[in-house]
Amino acid sequence: MVLEAAAADRTTPLERGTLERLQQVLAPQRAVVVGREWRYRLQVHVIAMTEAEALFSAAARWRDAMQLIGLPTWPLAHAEVLTVEEFDRIQAEAPDRPPRRDPISVGEGGDDQADDLLARALRDSLTGLAGRELFADRVRAALARDERVGEGEADTDWLVFVFDLDQFGAFNRFEGAVAGDRVLAVLASRISRVPEYAAVARLGGDEFAVLVRDRGAGAEHIGVGLLEIIRAPIELADGAVAVTASVGAATSARMSYPDDLIRDAATAMCVAKADGGDCFRRYDPGVAVDDRRLEFDADPAPDRLANVLLLERAALAANECQSLEDAASIVLQQVCAHAGWPLGHLSRVDATGEMVQPTSVWHTAGPDHFEPFRQACDAIWLGSGQGAAGQALETGRLACIGEISSAPWFPAPLATAAAEVGNRSVAAFPILVGSEVVAFLEFYCSGKRRIYEALREVMTGVCVQLGRVAERGRAQDAQRDNELRLRALLATSGAMIILIGADGGVIADYPGTSGGLGYPQGSTSGRLGFEFVHPDDLARTAEAFRVALEHSGVGDPFRCRVRDADGAWRWVEAVGNNLLDYPPVGAIVISAVDIDERVMADENLAAAEERLSQAGAVSRLGLWHVVTATGEFGWTDGVFEILGLPVGRPLTLAEFIKQVVHPDDRVYVAQRAASPPRGRACHVVEFRVIRPDGVIRRVRTRSMAVGGSSGPLTVVSGSLEDVTDFQPADELAGRTGAA
Repeated sequence: MVLEAAAADRTTPLERGTLERLQQVLAPQRAVVVGREWRYRLQVHVIAMTEAEALFSAAARWRDAMQLIGLPTWPLAHAEVLTVEEFDRIQAEAPDRPPRRDPISVGEGGDDQADDLLARALRDSLTGLAGRELFADRVRAALARDERVGEGEADTDWLVFVFDLDQFGAFNRFEGAVAGDRVLAVLASRISRVPEYAAVARLGGDEFAVLVRDRGAGAEHIGVGLLEIIRAPIELADGAVAVTASVGAATSARMSYPDDLIRDAATAMCVAKADGGDCFRRYDPGVAVDDRRLEFDADPAPDRLANVLLLERAALAANECQSLEDAASIVLQQVCAHAGWPLGHLSRVDATGEMVQPTSVWHTAGPDHFEPFRQACDAIWLGSGQGAAGQALETGRLACIGEISSAPWFPAPLATAAAEVGNRSVAAFPILVGSEVVAFLEFYCSGKRRIYEALREVMTGVCVQLGRVAERGRAQDAQRDNELRLRALLATSGAMIILIGADGGVIADYPGTSGGLGYPQGSTSGRLGFEFVHPDDLARTAEAFRVALEHSGVGDPFRCRVRDADGAWRWVEAVGNNLLDYPPVGAIVISAVDIDERVMADENLAAAEERLSQAGAVSRLGLWHVVTATGEFGWTDGVFEILGLPVGRPLTLAEFIKQVVHPDDRVYVAQRAASPPRGRACHVVEFRVIRPDGVIRRVRTRSMAVGGSSGPLTVVSGSLEDVTDFQPADELAGRTGAA
């Protein structure tokens, strides 16, 4: 197989050594690469049973090689299967190409056998002419070559002629198949000997095609000459016969894609046949073509290579484009050229899933001609069941309208606009993500087009590729949304999330980290995490990291001091989750919370308690509490000292009243104890106590409820102070009642 492609960028020549590198990479495929300036030619030997298989194999090898050496994967613009003799002749004429190596057998055949098989697959066995696939490829190559040259003959146009013999079916039935084959073979021989014809093909049955360079003679002159060649008598065993044909032509002057030439020439041929045959017609997009002129007795022969190329281009667009709109803009052009539709459009399903909304993605054969219809479509949203897209939305399957003007569910403004530009029929192919319809490819034409099985299958594959783009876009949108939500959550939660590698380096930080310690987001990435740890806490932190490395999952929390952006040390409490073996993360996830204020509060509380204890020792002050549910007391050493009791177990309330409180004050103390303080109220009670040595002392308690101003009371805490020295001695001695 010989493959040729053109560089997409014409301003940059191939780098020095590129061809040598390609030759080396493709050496196992016994390939020959030749190039100059902005184009290259690849010869790669493949063994395949079909041209589609050969094309896929060669194209895949070419793309892999280009990617391997770091070059853009320029698309293949030309593919041609050569016989062994043709291949050897080309090599002999090019001294810069190395000689072909001896074939290497694979199975029961080698490259010679494969070349012969591929040649027979792409050529007509009766006439020896190129088949439909090979002819279409040569048209593409001719136009692509002009595009690369850009000067000289590129100023002239290419013409494609398609002709079909008139009443040839009746001739076959009357004269027999042998006579019919003789006529086809003679016509093929005559036409192929015309030197002006660049390529001649038998498209199938009695339908032929010719590619001609228009060197000023004009399509009319060439078409009339072709009719005269066909009319010339043909000698058969029983005498001479004459046949006529209907000839149609299309020019590359108005084509945006090579395959349009063949389709439009076939349309013009149908017009010529409907006008009585034995005549020539040139394609005119402004001429309305009725159904009879476009309908055939049988489905057209599947263009296998064209179908394969269409699917390949759709797959490439799906892989390389970031949005459905970008991919669809490429695919619409390819499909319109492939199927002969002059107008294609992408429409989307809205967020509710109930309406079809237009997009700005169109492909038109004549932009000015179809502009009124485009404007009408852009102004209308379709509901379920309206128009072809609405029908496809309702059923989830292909929807076709053969006659727009008579379809009651087609919106009237669109039907009117379609009639103005000659659009009579429409087909809508749904694009699905799973089972959900998300968009449509819509195609319009001026006549009724049969959606034959091969076209239905290839369009199903095209829509599957576009569905992949839509699904990927949804996943990317969902990922972005989730990331935004996560970042917002982290930024407001106060948590610090850091990804640490196995070497201790910071892989990534998140907004909470940046906000918590004041570092700009991303500024800590790539640095060693231990750089931020206080020297006194480094050993403890390193040990926690070592343990985290040895055990997957969540580890034990630990505390350490880290340096913030201002250079100050702040306490954090962190926990690590070892996800090094989980590919999507591949790191130890450190989640930390700033506890600097909490640690400072704990330190302040401890200092306050220490100061209070020291003050109590000086002022003979003791602290106590009682759990109301159990009546259990808790005392500090100062209470034991004031009461003259040995330090040990605190007394219960009942024991305290009976053993310590002065007999005259016991009722008073019991009453006050039965009505403990609530809320924020502070109760002050003074009474007398009798120490074990018989000394009477006067004490004062201050108490407050802890917990439950509205709920159940749980704890009462207070202080006990000896105030004997602040009372007159006679008052203390004469006290006999409640204080």
